[in-house]
Order: sequence, then C-alpha cells, then structure tokens
Amino acid sequence: MDLLSQFFSVEDREAIEQIRLSINPSEDVLCWGGARNGIFTIKSAYHLLCNQHDQQFSTRATSSHRHAWEDIPSEVWKRIWNIKTLPKVKNFLWRCCANGVASSENLMKRHIPIDPSCSRCGHDPKSIDHLLFLCPIARAAWFGSNLTVGIPVDGPFTLAQLLLHWPCLNFHDKRCNEDVLCLLSFMCWNIWLARNDLVFGIKDWTPEDIISQAQASSTKFLSISRGNTLSVRNTHEAYSIGRQSSPPDSGIIKINCDAAFSLKAPASGIGVVLRDHLGNHIQAASNPISFHEVLLGEALAVLFGLQLATYGGFNNVHIESDNEDLVSFIREPSRPHPLSLRSTLQDIGVLIPSFSVCNFSFISRDANLVAHSLARKALPVASQTFWPVSSPWLLDLCCKDARCFACPPLQ
Repeated sequence: MDLLSQFFSVEDREAIEQIRLSINPSEDVLCWGGARNGIFTIKSAYHLLCNQHDQQFSTRATSSHRHAWEDIPSEVWKRIWNIKTLPKVKNFLWRCCANGVASSENLMKRHIPIDPSCSRCGHDPKSIDHLLFLCPIARAAWFGSNLTVGIPVDGPFTLAQLLLHWPCLNFHDKRCNEDVLCLLSFMCWNIWLARNDLVFGIKDWTPEDIISQAQASSTKFLSISRGNTLSVRNTHEAYSIGRQSSPPDSGIIKINCDAAFSLKAPASGIGVVLRDHLGNHIQAASNPISFHEVLLGEALAVLFGLQLATYGGFNNVHIESDNEDLVSFIREPSRPHPLSLRSTLQDIGVLIPSFSVCNFSFISRDANLVAHSLARKALPVASQTFWPVSSPWLLDLCCKDARCFACPPLQ
C-alpha cells in the first residue's frame, strides 16, 4: 500500500485496490480500460476520446450557462433509448430527464402566468419529478402497480436517479429486465396523460386507471413487438417453465447460488445452498462480500458454492444460477466477458476440472428462492454464516421449494 501511495494518485490507487485478484497463480495480461470487456477496438477508442472531450468542455463551462441535462450521466441516455417501448414514450422520458417538459415549474420560468401549484395536491411549484413520483396520486399508482415501487417520503427522487441505478436491481434475465423497463416507461407516460386530462378538464384519472392503462399498453406493445399474442404475465410464465429447478440424478449434489445488493446500506452478499437428489439439505451459507456489480456478485456466489463442494469432498455437482449471462460465460470461456469478471471466471475454471461431473444451468428467480434468501441474510451480518437445517425460516423455504419443483420434502 505504501508503494501505491508513493507512485500513484489517490484516484488511481483506489481503482487499483478495487481490482479483484485471482486466488490461483496466473500471468498478468494487458487489458484495454476503454472497453468493458478489456479488448481494444477503434470504436471504443473513439468513444473514449469523445467522452474525454465532453468532460473537458463541461469543466470549462461556467455554472451560469450549465443546463440540467449536462449533469446527467451518459448511461441514463443510453438506457432510455434502449428501452423497448414506443418512440414517443422514449422521447417523453428523454425530455423528463432533460427538464424539457411543460410542467408548471418550467412554464413559470418562461414567464407564463399560470398557477404553479399541483392541481391534485397543491404542492408549489409542480416539477416533473413531483408529477411523476412525489404527488400522492403518483405514489399510489407506483405502489399499486406490478412494480410495487415505494417512493421515499423524504428527499428528492428523480427519473434520472432511478435509471442510473437500474443495473443494481437484480433481474434474473434480460427478458424480465425488458418487461419491467417497458412497464415503467408506460407508467410514466400514463401519469403524464392523467395530468393533462385533469388540467384540460377531460377526465379525472384514479390510480387504478393509471395502473390498468399502463399495464394494458405494456402488454400490447411487448406482445406485438415479439410477434405473439400472449400477455406479459403469460409470456413470462411460459418463458420460466423450461427454466425451473429439478432434482439432480442420484449421486449428484445440486448447488443453488445467488447474490444480493442493497443501495441503502450499501451492502452486498452471496448465498449458497447444497442439496442431494432427494432434496435433503446438506449445507446453507450466507457470506457478506463486497462487490459493486450484480454480475460479479453472481460469479462470486458460484465460486463460493464450488469451494464449499470441494471442502465437502463432493465429486459430482450441478450448479444452478438465475443469471443467464453468467452461465453463458462459464459454459463458453472464449466468449468476450466484462473485465471485472476475469479473475473470478479464471478461479471457477480452475475448480471445474477437480470434479468428475460439473454442470451449470440457468433457472428462473422463482426457482432460486432459497439461495436468494440466503444472499439477503448476508447483508446485515459481518462474517460467513452457516445455517443449520433446524432454522425455521430455512426449513420452511426448503419445503416450499421442494413442493414447487418436484423435490421430495426434507426429512
């Protein structure tokens, strides 16, 4: 550490200290820091130079000439344009983050003589963030929707903040992430339509009206865009059928792994449960471990599960994870992967040959509830915790899991 302080700046030293080293001896490799996978391309170099130019320009700009959208990270804009929703809804979300919507607050800034207070709750002035999230009608709509979003009572809450921290939410697959983002976009859009109908005396929407219209629009859009007529709920159920957990063959130990991350603490942790072909609990562990990417946390959970199997002397294992990307990276080592996963994937690759049988499969979140609960249990604790099967909450979860996925109940 003294050597790092001697030769590197504070920012570089902090970045170096965050590099996760492999537990196995490995050769150093040169990686390109301008790309997420560490591989140099002309495209990544171009984007790096453009970002540096934008940063230099923003630092030269005076505060009096800065706009709100200049402080929004580029990740937010990319996420908006990648949402699977109607183009007009994407444009609306972009205008919301850029503070370019004709809210009462913005109209007053342009010296338009109107009542700036919220037409529903009387809040003064009415900003777009108040309209979308903080107004009581909006709060009720968000909480009553399938998203079940609880808006904080104290402190600001903006659409840009929500989209910026979106990757920290642990979705079990890309399709689920697309479905939730689509519904979120239509919720924002219909809250805005409800506001307009109230202002112009057309209709007074209830939270139930907003929810039903948003969910119907989201379902219709996703069904048409995917070339089928199934609802989002039925589509998700059909998608999950082939990804449910099932008992392993006799003599094979099933290992379920998951990771959890909390923005409030902040805290992170992983959970692992080992069971035999009869569904009998062998070992369950929660491990509070630091990580800043959900995908890295999922990889660390798989590594932890393999280590527990090694310590237990098990030669035949089947590992299940609810992260489809991670399973794909493990199955196809030559596939380009994020640079942050390199050392952890190397450690997993070193352990795999030590087993006679070592298979990996992707399952839905609903089929991974035991490991997910164990990962959540790791957030408030300070060290590894191995849970006895007599723990009432663990016994109850394992029994429910056995009934749902055709495993015999615990004895």
